[in-house]
Amino acid sequence: AHVVYLPTVLLSCLGVGVYMFGGNSLELSDNGAFTGVAACILLLFLLAMNVRGLSVGKWLNDLGGIGTIGGALVICTLGAVLSSRHGSSIHISDLEPQLAHLQLLGAFGTICFSLQGLDVASLMGDEIREPRKILPAAIFWGGVISGLIYLGVTISMLVATPPQQIGMLSGLLQAVSSMAERIGLRSFVAPLAFLEFVAILGTASAWFTGAARLPFVAGIDRYLPASLGKVHPRYHTPYVALSLFALCSCLLIGASYWGATVGEAYVTLLELAVILQMVPNCYMFAVLLKYALRSENSLFANRRYVIANGACGLVASGVAVCVAFIPEARTRTIWLYELKLILACLIVLGSAFYFYSRSRRALTDAGLSK
Repeated sequence: AHVVYLPTVLLSCLGVGVYMFGGNSLELSDNGAFTGVAACILLLFLLAMNVRGLSVGKWLNDLGGIGTIGGALVICTLGAVLSSRHGSSIHISDLEPQLAHLQLLGAFGTICFSLQGLDVASLMGDEIREPRKILPAAIFWGGVISGLIYLGVTISMLVATPPQQIGMLSGLLQAVSSMAERIGLRSFVAPLAFLEFVAILGTASAWFTGAARLPFVAGIDRYLPASLGKVHPRYHTPYVALSLFALCSCLLIGASYWGATVGEAYVTLLELAVILQMVPNCYMFAVLLKYALRSENSLFANRRYVIANGACGLVASGVAVCVAFIPEARTRTIWLYELKLILACLIVLGSAFYFYSRSRRALTDAGLSK
């Protein structure tokens, strides 16, 4: 899922970045050739940073966090000022659920996926000082801050721009530009666009840094080719796994543009990431239920809570997988959208099953597995 999600972050980064230059450059966010090539260039930059090691790469991650919080505060402030001076473009009636619109259900999977990501830090446990002490507090406060940012920025965007007019990639800066112009702070857009560009690039770097450790560990354990477990002779980073991660992301960017606009490619990648993330979640919640329902299992102090947690998680993840196949309202060619999702799922899940089965057979033949 991470290798699919990373291109969507990079495309969002470009959608925001064009606002640094204004004018005709805003049209580049809808240009497939520009966004495709630029996203691959950004990916190569992240690859170079992360091969160099966390001593360098962590600064981009930290700048991303600072930029995210700082940018959110500025956007919320603009939204509050605009609302007090000119009122809001959204009304209470706009918040009523439109249950007759099937496409609205597709947003449920994206909402579930937006709650993912805090677990990525655990992949870096060996490279964090005192992880047992630092991670619990970081995850708690990260969750609280993320929730406040989602809520505050979303409300501010809706205050400035009607939902129907918000773009796929540059919706955030589109709303900011509208707010700044109505308040009389048009020159403020470019600096804020730069801040958001750095913030989103830092987010991409964090996902890239953490997620690439999964094939690295799988390579060490021989569930994937052993070459993925190699480290750089000088920087001691998993450069093979990082390089493969970058290559797969570049290929996915190119494949997603087949017969689609930039916005459609973005949505396809995002929904594919939702599916590939929620399928393992279904498995993990099912396993949790399996062990919690065993009467002889004494691992859980409060079995009822664990059973309720597992059941809710399993249902939510399963529904998220199903609704991800509902095309977005602006999708032009529905059959192509569905075909891309189905083929990508078959390739990813099929290859995972193949490598796992092969490694299990090898371990069995070596007498290391029951």
